Amino acid sequence: MRFNKATDMTEIELTEFQKNLLSYLDEILNYGNEKMSKTPLDITKVRKKKQILYLTTCATQSYAEAIRKLIAPPVIYDKAAEVLFRSLSEALINLHYIFKDRTEKNALIFMADSILDSIDFSEKYKKFSHDHPTWKLTFAGLKTDQDWQLQIDELTKNKNLISKKTKKPLPTQIPSLRNRAIIADRYLAKKGKLKRNNSIEYTYITYYKFYSQITHLTMPGLERFMQDVQGKQVVIVDGSANDLERIAVMTYITYHTILRFCLQQFDLFDRNEYQKFKDYAKTIINHR
Repeated sequence: MRFNKATDMTEIELTEFQKNLLSYLDEILNYGNEKMSKTPLDITKVRKKKQILYLTTCATQSYAEAIRKLIAPPVIYDKAAEVLFRSLSEALINLHYIFKDRTEKNALIFMADSILDSIDFSEKYKKFSHDHPTWKLTFAGLKTDQDWQLQIDELTKNKNLISKKTKKPLPTQIPSLRNRAIIADRYLAKKGKLKRNNSIEYTYITYYKFYSQITHLTMPGLERFMQDVQGKQVVIVDGSANDLERIAVMTYITYHTILRFCLQQFDLFDRNEYQKFKDYAKTIINHR
C-alpha cells in the first residue's frame, strides 16, 4: 500500500475541451457574481419563496466558486469538490420542492425547519447541561435550564405562528430530501412533464445519495481513495483530468440551472446575454 498523489505519477495535461470547460465555468461564475451583487435582497418586498431562492443562489455561487478552486490544476481535489457538489444537488432539489406550485406552503415548511432544528438543538443542549452540572456549560450566553427553556418556548411560539400561516400544524420535521424530490416529481408527472432528464428523484439518487459516501466518509467513501495502479493498491489523495472534467460539467450544469431560474424570478434575465451559457450547457451534456 502506498500513499501517493495522482500528480506524482502522471503530469496533468488538459484537453482542449477541458480547458474550454474551465473557461466557460469561470465566465458564468463571474457573470452570476456580477448579476447577484447588483441585486440586494429586500425581504419586505418579496415572498418567502423568493427569499429562499435568493439565499440559495448566493450559497450556490459560493460553493461553485470553491469547487472551481478545488479542481484547479496542478492538484485536483476531486473528492473534496464532490462534497461541495453534493450541497449543490441538494439546493436544486430544495428549489424544485419549494417552487413546485404557486403556493407558499412548502416555502414556509422549509423555513420552519430552521426553527424545528433550533428547538431540537436547544432541547439536547439543555439535557446535556443538566446531566453535567459541574461542567458549567455555556452556549451563546445560555447557561441554566431556565435560559434554555425560555429559548425553547420562544422558538415554539414562532413555530406556532408559521402553523397559522399554513393553516395546519407543521410536521415534527420537514419531508426527507428524497421525499422532497418525490413530491417535486409527482407535480411534474401530474402536469405530464416528468422525464428522466428532469426527474428530481434521479438527481437525488445519482448525485446526492452517491456523494453522501464521500461526504460522510463511510467505508464506501473511504474506498474511493484506493486505486489499483499497475497491480498495486495505491491510496491517492487527489484526482485526474477526467475527474476535473466530470466535476466541472456537473457544477456548470447545476449552477447554470439555478442561476438562470433566479435571474428569471427576479426579472434580471437577459436572453441575449445568457444564450451562450445555455447553448454551452447543451453542448457539454451531449459531450458527456
